[in-house]
Amino acid sequence: MSMWVHVAAVVRIDSFGPVPDERIIDIFGKQCLWGDDSKVWDHMRKFPEQYLPMGSEGSLKLSVWHNPDESAMPSTTVTIFGDLRDRDNADYLISWFKEKCNLCDKILIVRQAVITIDPEFLEPVTYRYEGPERIHEQGEEDNDDE
Repeated sequence: MSMWVHVAAVVRIDSFGPVPDERIIDIFGKQCLWGDDSKVWDHMRKFPEQYLPMGSEGSLKLSVWHNPDESAMPSTTVTIFGDLRDRDNADYLISWFKEKCNLCDKILIVRQAVITIDPEFLEPVTYRYEGPERIHEQGEEDNDDE
C-alpha cells in the first residue's frame, strides 16, 4: 500500500516592483509531473535541488498570482500544493519550506508563509514562517525571551 502526503503551502510576497514568474520558479523550483517526458525526469534526477519536492509520481505543483491593483504595493502569492506518493517524512518538507522561504526573503519580502503537511495515517503538521530566524509549529509558544 502506498503512503501519500498531502501538502498545501502559501507564500505571500511584497515587492517594490513586479516579480516575474521565472524568479519565483528559480526560488521554489520547477515542476516535474507524471506526464512529463523522460528528459524532464532525467534532469530532475540529476538536479533535484532545481525542483519542487518529489514523490514517486511527480512533484508538488506551483501556482503564482500577481495582484493586479496598480494602486497597491506590488504583491505576489505563491501556492505550492499536491500529493506526494511514497513520502512519509514531514521533516523533509518543513526543512525545504524554511530553506526556500529564507532564500525568497533575501531577494524579496516574505509577508506571510505557511505550510500544512498531512501524511496519511499520521498527524497533520502546520508550520508558519516568520523570518529567517524563526519558524515554528502553529500554536507553539515563542521562547525568544529565554
